Amino acid sequence: MAVAELGSLMMLAHQVDDRLRLAAHAVAAHLSRPVAAGLRDGSDSFRGIVWHDVPQEQRGDVSRAMVRLAPQGASNEEDAGGVVRSSGEDIPMLAVNVGAVSIGVLDAPESAVPFLRAVGRVLASAVATGARGDVDLGMNLVWAAHELETPLMTVRMAMEQAMQTGHSGDWRRLLERGVRELELLSEVADSLLRSQAGGSQVERHHVDLGRLVPEMLATIADDEDGRRVRAVSAERVWASVDPVQFRIAVMNLVRNALRHARQGSITVRVLREGDDSVVTVADEGRGVPEALRDRIFEPFVTGHAETAEPRGGSGLGLFICKRIVERHDGTVTMEDRGGGSIFVVRLPWDDGRGDQRSAS
Repeated sequence: MAVAELGSLMMLAHQVDDRLRLAAHAVAAHLSRPVAAGLRDGSDSFRGIVWHDVPQEQRGDVSRAMVRLAPQGASNEEDAGGVVRSSGEDIPMLAVNVGAVSIGVLDAPESAVPFLRAVGRVLASAVATGARGDVDLGMNLVWAAHELETPLMTVRMAMEQAMQTGHSGDWRRLLERGVRELELLSEVADSLLRSQAGGSQVERHHVDLGRLVPEMLATIADDEDGRRVRAVSAERVWASVDPVQFRIAVMNLVRNALRHARQGSITVRVLREGDDSVVTVADEGRGVPEALRDRIFEPFVTGHAETAEPRGGSGLGLFICKRIVERHDGTVTMEDRGGGSIFVVRLPWDDGRGDQRSAS
């Protein structure tokens, strides 16, 4: 994972533990080494340590080594990023200390020092100032969105020109689907730029989810394996949402279902339950392993972690979905139904009339 990408993901993390976990995973993925990341509470203790692939029997030694390797005295987020290697009787580890955070990597090579310093600075900045308000992290997100705009426009124009050359049948449908996807990606990039240009994090409109959700699923009504994605809505269901961000949330749920349910259909229902506008995504797969159900919305947790089958995915889709839904004053939960999983998004019913209880 690139440091700029890590900075962008930090924008979505509300809790310190989530930011520590993101950093630990990024370092472990880059170096293929066990990692511990913690927030120092003075020079001789930590408020908490997040572990990534560190064996249980080594964690006590690692935590004591991190305390010994922590800088003495006060430090701040502008520190250059001190890197210290344990010696003598310490466990073999390289530690980076920036601001109030420390990252320890077992058996790390010297070549890892620049990367560790960069990750330490990003993490320390996020912890010190808060993920939403950090200017440097926001600029990483703006940079990513800006760099997406030109290639998206170029590819879209090429596909539209190809459609005008007389393609028909399956080829034309494939091109049309690609153009629609590129349009939606462009909207996502625009939304990211707006959110970091002095605007609000969510640009809400009163939307009929019973119409919006089927429209967003049109590009994946049938996936490449022949499974069907069905949208079911029998009524108008109103909510105040940012259409672009809400699409990201729902599509992450749908793609998660397609990735982990290798058979059957995916059913997306839109309905009203009391004062709630509800969207459910149900699959007919094997469900989420019981050991992962309490952690499924944490970053880098994947539903296939206890199986031998590779399913792909970064483990960030559900994490991002949860953050977006929470920004809309809603909740997202997962239920195992014995023959698949069902994810339930609940938002306050709001038709814009000032009375959230009024139906239309």
